[in-house]
Amino acid sequence: MALFREANEAGRPVSPGVRIMGLVLRLLIILALLVLTARVSAPQSKSLWSVYEAPLDLLRLVLGMSVGIFIGAQMFVGVPNNEACRTWAYLGMIVLPFTIICILGVW
Repeated sequence: MALFREANEAGRPVSPGVRIMGLVLRLLIILALLVLTARVSAPQSKSLWSVYEAPLDLLRLVLGMSVGIFIGAQMFVGVPNNEACRTWAYLGMIVLPFTIICILGVW
């Protein structure tokens, strides 16, 4: 484990542009996942108040709200280090378009 820790600490410094891009892409991905979760967990009935008529709609709504709260809480958790910002920057360029395509497909 010490070998990995030393290699991680001796890594290249992350430029401020990559750090900002990583944080922005992370925020956009979290927001897109919140929108996708809200859309998928919406009740199949006509209104929100008729959710009690179908047990599966109530289950879908409760699970969607719990997942939405968990995902929303991740917005307030800080990124632990600069390497995580670099990972979010590279990963975000792939995941964000895919998430937007999923939102458009579900809508």
